[in-house]
Amino acid sequence: MEAIVLAAGKGTRMRSSLPKVLHPLHGRPLVLWSLASLGAAGVEHAVVVVGHGADQVEARVRAASDPRIPPVTFALQRAQRGTGDALRVGLEGVRDPASIVVVVPGDVPGLRPATVEAVARQVAQGAALGLVAFRPADPTGYGRVVTGGGGAVWRIVEEADATEAERALDLCNAGVYAARGRDWARWTEGLTPDNAQGEFYLTDVVELAAAAGPVRWIEAPAREVFGINDPAQLAQAHAWVDPPDPAGA
Repeated sequence: MEAIVLAAGKGTRMRSSLPKVLHPLHGRPLVLWSLASLGAAGVEHAVVVVGHGADQVEARVRAASDPRIPPVTFALQRAQRGTGDALRVGLEGVRDPASIVVVVPGDVPGLRPATVEAVARQVAQGAALGLVAFRPADPTGYGRVVTGGGGAVWRIVEEADATEAERALDLCNAGVYAARGRDWARWTEGLTPDNAQGEFYLTDVVELAAAAGPVRWIEAPAREVFGINDPAQLAQAHAWVDPPDPAGA
């Protein structure tokens, strides 16, 4: 199993020159929380996609001493063209296209190894793609997961592009996915920036995957999969996420 960690964003809402994924939680940069969870789940190689502050992020990850962090390579997203483009960049570093590749954000410190294992298991058991969903107290700002018959996922729609009925859905996208590397590569070729933000959305892959086979979802608690986008959310994370054990970086 391999992984791609999306860590290229500037994180303007953090109101800091420090790259978002380097903001510390209990003394450990956010990106190292994601990497440690992946390693504990059995990921054997991870590609970290860097962009804003790339040199800083790469240096901090290389300096980490946590034995749970798997071998890491880096891929540079030169222009911020969206998460779908970041995924395409990251796929260039995947070693085995036939392997299951888990995709996670670099700012989800509560993510548990068991959840990584569970979403990868969906693919191992025949799903074209697996994803993690959650039900926040307030879904504002999150992409909504649209399901159909049998509970399979049809698509994910970002809030800016959602209809009123879609915004009323409470099942939200956590940004954690799994699929075979070769399938990721095929689906990302079909992405276009035809949306409100003019970016390549990773979430658009879901509808392409659903045309190829079942897309299955697992639900995780909101406290586990919430992302860090501003100082208030980072402060909340200090209450929700336990400090790392002494083996941590």
